[in-house]
Amino acid sequence: MKKVLFVLSLMAFLFPAIAGAQTKTANHEVITEIACESYTWMNGETYTSDTVVFMISNDTLYVLDLEIHHGGSYTASVSAGCKYVWADSTYMESTVATHTFADRFGCDSTVTLTLTIEDTGRFAYDTTVCKKYTWRGKTFTADTLCVDTVHANPTSGTCAQLHTLNLHIITPTQGTTSDTTVSGCGWVAFGSGSNRITTRVTIDTSRISTVTTGGQCVDNLLNIHMIIHDAKYSRIDTTSCGPFEFLGTLYTKSEEDSIKVGKSTEGCDSSVALFLTVYEDLTVHIYGELDLLPGGSTTLSGECDHDDATLTWSYDGQTSTDPSITLSNLQENTDVALTATSADHNCSRTAYVTVMVSPYVTGINEASENDIQLYPNPTSSVLNIVSPKAVESVVVYNMAGQKIEALNVEGEQISLNLAHYNNGIYMLSMRMSDGSVVNQKVAVKK
Repeated sequence: MKKVLFVLSLMAFLFPAIAGAQTKTANHEVITEIACESYTWMNGETYTSDTVVFMISNDTLYVLDLEIHHGGSYTASVSAGCKYVWADSTYMESTVATHTFADRFGCDSTVTLTLTIEDTGRFAYDTTVCKKYTWRGKTFTADTLCVDTVHANPTSGTCAQLHTLNLHIITPTQGTTSDTTVSGCGWVAFGSGSNRITTRVTIDTSRISTVTTGGQCVDNLLNIHMIIHDAKYSRIDTTSCGPFEFLGTLYTKSEEDSIKVGKSTEGCDSSVALFLTVYEDLTVHIYGELDLLPGGSTTLSGECDHDDATLTWSYDGQTSTDPSITLSNLQENTDVALTATSADHNCSRTAYVTVMVSPYVTGINEASENDIQLYPNPTSSVLNIVSPKAVESVVVYNMAGQKIEALNVEGEQISLNLAHYNNGIYMLSMRMSDGSVVNQKVAVKK
């Protein structure tokens, strides 16, 4: 900047004199140049150093402000471990390298580098082993001398190393022989890691264990007898309409289950595999009058909670698929069954009723059954009777209308022992203290 100011000041001083020596008006132009080593101007002169040159041509004053830059030759010595990066090159070995660098003005300088890559170490190993030895991916079975150079990973920070292995292999002598037995249920394993033996069948195998004792190799032989015991297993495939109970477990949906049921003599688990399919259960009801006098009639209707189920009646040696049936002029008890079968025929349920025909005495008043309590009903032995009025006597009939027994009892709370009665339904005809008669049924179930 100071040079430019000097040139401009000098022009201001000289330009009037130059202009006065001319007959025409003079112009001026300042030319600034930067060059490497030398520069040849329009006047034909070559300059090798910084300078300011004036020249008048065609009434114009030209001023050259010239700056010359010179390159050079330089040397450098560097010691490094493993690797050295210089001038965009990576060096792994000692070398002499030359590179030309350009400065910001584009002028070249030459640098010669003397590089020394240092040796990072030498390692020696003396090893004595039995039978064989694996070193750096190679397995040796005899004495050998191995030399290996490990080159560094350029990113690891470590350098080349020289490794020497002096290996001595000892041939083993025969040691002891022993036997062992291993047993299991279904499978058995012996050993660990890469020496593990696993089997699901009974086998005999041998294993040699090499040990060093007092500098000597010894092969010990182990004979292994591996015995497999089979677990006891059975399979059950079944279906159920609704919940299914198996070995104390209640299943409410289709399921596959394995249930342990004990152990075999060898100590192995015994199990049952259950493959169960559970279908939706059906519920069947029969409606209608079930207590008739001889010669009476009744109409029975049925219902299932599945609308798509098929209903079939069975009675007195006959069958019917009608929604309802009518039984006429009955003289004796008649058993009726109604079977509902699902649309897929996987489930069916049957409801049973008995239409009771009893020759009760005409004129006996029947009080509401809610007036008297009988419990438990059904009963296996003792029947308790609680009445708002005193009971004076009880006559027991079977459902064919035959008199079974007349009991002399009295009171509002009495107990009857029916333990000697057969299973079935009986009619109790109870005479009350006011002369009325109440008939109620009781079931005996043992």
